[in-house]
Amino acid sequence: MRSYIGWPRGITQQRRLVHAAAFLALTVSPSSAEVIRLRDETTVSGEVVRVDDEHVLIRLPREAVATVDGTSLPSALVEGMPAPAFRAQDVRGKFHSIGDEPGTVTVLHFWVHWCPHCRADAAKVQKLYERFADDPVVRIVTVNLDRDRAAVEQFIQEHHATYPVIFAEEQAAAPNGADLPGLYQIQAFPVTYLIDQQQIIRRKLIGSFVEGGVDLDASITKLLPAS
Repeated sequence: MRSYIGWPRGITQQRRLVHAAAFLALTVSPSSAEVIRLRDETTVSGEVVRVDDEHVLIRLPREAVATVDGTSLPSALVEGMPAPAFRAQDVRGKFHSIGDEPGTVTVLHFWVHWCPHCRADAAKVQKLYERFADDPVVRIVTVNLDRDRAAVEQFIQEHHATYPVIFAEEQAAAPNGADLPGLYQIQAFPVTYLIDQQQIIRRKLIGSFVEGGVDLDASITKLLPAS
């Protein structure tokens, strides 16, 4: 599945370093690791991703990183872990939460309006919302990571989107607001989490689930109580 890398506005430099280290650890494997010697004679095992006139981009195994700028890396948010709790208001004024509503299955979708892979998912997200709109057990919630709310609202109007859209930047700026990209370790978009009735992450999809051929309807159905 394809995705774009981007930093939501408001992410601090320290958090960017932490997120960047986590991202660099996503795909390196022991078989692809190279021994890299620095000018201070330090050696690291990693993978050289890109070299330009000023920089060498190295991908490191996550377990090899103790701290970044003095800060320990957070645990990777993977399938089987509890979904981080939050309560946030969408652009229509309705509140949505994770963690205090056990018994519900949630599709939590992170996106930006200009990303073609996010756009590929938009129509399917709307269909999922319409399908489960009257189902008290299933929730479809999206989090937008754009900086321009007007552009997001225009997108919502043009695509006749009725699913909930939380504008992440406003939530981060609000008193006691949740840093949703930080909580869910968003380094690329789109990203979709499927959260079960016990508030456990059962699927984490990085990139377009439509382009990746993922049947979310079937994945949701598997998490519902047997009728």
